[in-house]
Parts: sequence; C-alpha cells; structure tokens
Amino acid sequence: MEDTPRKLNIEVTTKCNLNCAMCVRTVWQEDTGDMSLETFNALSSAFPKIESINLIGIGEPLIHPDIIEMIKIGKNLLPPEGKLSLTTNAMLIDQNIAQKLVELKVDDIIVSIDSAN
Repeated sequence: MEDTPRKLNIEVTTKCNLNCAMCVRTVWQEDTGDMSLETFNALSSAFPKIESINLIGIGEPLIHPDIIEMIKIGKNLLPPEGKLSLTTNAMLIDQNIAQKLVELKVDDIIVSIDSAN
C-alpha cells in the first residue's frame, strides 16, 4: 500500500453564498472561515504525486479570495496527467471567473444543484 494519497478533496472554505434548506450548514455550530494560502501551500508537496485535486466542501470554493491562486498552484504542480476539479453551486461564475477557469484549464467543473427553487 502506498503512503501517498492518489486523490485530494480540499475544502478551502466553509463560507457559502447560499442557505440551502438541506445543507449541513443549517445546523453548523462552528464559525465559518477560509483556508489560508499558507495551509494550502503546505499541502502542495503532495500535488506532484497525485492523480487529482477537487476543490470541494460544505462551503462555496469560488467565495474564497485566493481561489484563482489556489487553482494556479494546483494546476502547476499536478503531474501532466493530473486533473483539477472544482465543485461549485455556480452562482458566482460571471464572465471574468469563467474566463479565468478556462485560461487555467480547470479539468472538471461539477455544479451542485440541491434545490428546485
């Protein structure tokens, strides 16, 4: 068994721009916050050895002030066949963000749709 993970799901924030009724955040008792860029960089030594990174969690990754920098770091350090994914509610994707995600060659954008209204 290898001692290096093959896939990393990284929760960069617990903040969200929505308040979905079924979300665990409705009963969340702790303060919300963002992962520091320093902490993200501390994980980066594993990036060249893994298959994929998914920026995901109970928060909305695109709300993080350093999300574009985190994506750049991940894409630059992953092996050539590595994939970087973003799981988002897509509410914050405007023309500027969409262009950056394309330019950074995010491999997968998973849109979480948890409500019909």
